[in-house]
Amino acid sequence: MVLFNNRQKIWLVKLFLVCFSPLWSWAGEATKQTENSCHYDEVLKMDVWVSYTPDYAVREFKDYIRKKYQKNIDLHVNKVFSPDEFYDRVRAGISDIISPSHNFFKDEGTRLIDTGLLIPLDPSSIPNLESLDRWFVENDFASNNGKIYGVPVAAGGYNLLYNKDHVKVPPKSWNILWDDAYRGRYSISKDYYEANIYITAFALGYSKDQMSDIKLINTPVFKAKLKKLLQNANYWHGRPTVADLEKSVLTTGWGLSHSVSGDKTKQWRLAFPKEGVGFWMDYLAITRNTKRSEFAQKLAMEWLNFSIGKRFQSRNIIRDRNYISPLKETSLPKDVLAMQNSRELHYVLTHSVPWPLLTERNRNGIKLVYDEVVKEIEQNQK
Repeated sequence: MVLFNNRQKIWLVKLFLVCFSPLWSWAGEATKQTENSCHYDEVLKMDVWVSYTPDYAVREFKDYIRKKYQKNIDLHVNKVFSPDEFYDRVRAGISDIISPSHNFFKDEGTRLIDTGLLIPLDPSSIPNLESLDRWFVENDFASNNGKIYGVPVAAGGYNLLYNKDHVKVPPKSWNILWDDAYRGRYSISKDYYEANIYITAFALGYSKDQMSDIKLINTPVFKAKLKKLLQNANYWHGRPTVADLEKSVLTTGWGLSHSVSGDKTKQWRLAFPKEGVGFWMDYLAITRNTKRSEFAQKLAMEWLNFSIGKRFQSRNIIRDRNYISPLKETSLPKDVLAMQNSRELHYVLTHSVPWPLLTERNRNGIKLVYDEVVKEIEQNQK
């Protein structure tokens, strides 16, 4: 009796080589631990902004867990481009970790904390919390009833940057984006519509208490201003790259002067608009989906602790992204602190207007106004 034909035998040999060759090919190296790609003790699913899971960090973390727990784990990363994705995927039971901004935790439309979509964090499992500036931790954004639901990973402004080789006089107002001389020569975020609403409010002279007031946004004057901003802009997704900015000499960006990624980034400088700058703080939070196992929750806490560690913050947040780190200055090496322009850092921290916590009415109204303007622009282009 023939149990397997030749094609089936070849397939079985390939399967054996894929799953078991690491075991015998590395058997003589007693000190070297391996990852068996055919089995994972746990898979952590993350929905986060593109900045927070660089490949090298994922590799380091998996190796760290393998050595500490003798567990083989994997990280499935979905790189988010819209804040709405956080709520949708948490509610669907997909996400284990998300990275919402400070104003998203208690948003009336999501209520991530009140509805139990997030779990409170265990500070004893995140010892690196002690190295953070207390203002980032002990605030009302991501805490409730004495419990914290998010760990700050990075902060910054939705800043205005200019190419010093083409713009000789540093811009002093957001209104430069409405100057006809720069039509089609500036770039803004395609993903975060609220940020574009806020810079329009700045340009109109709105105060921080007015920038999200739907009564002042849903007006002909505001809509006309927003329409001009959007229809004359180039766009970038996630974060601006040199390739995104080929036609632009002005751009918005999430970090300081070198937040543009790619080659030739040193030609970009931070502008200091007199109106101020919208300020964001991104947090990492753990969802109720991790309640499936004790190890899943422990693993999620480990990732949060890893992300606010000195190594991750120094390399990824400050050096690679040029964001503002939530770590105390005393927790960072002097050579790392020197990577950021102190004047730029001082401007953002002293002229920042934190993005407001929106009521459901205001959020829906702002989105409606934005979509209405975008639709009008698209119809005009047909």
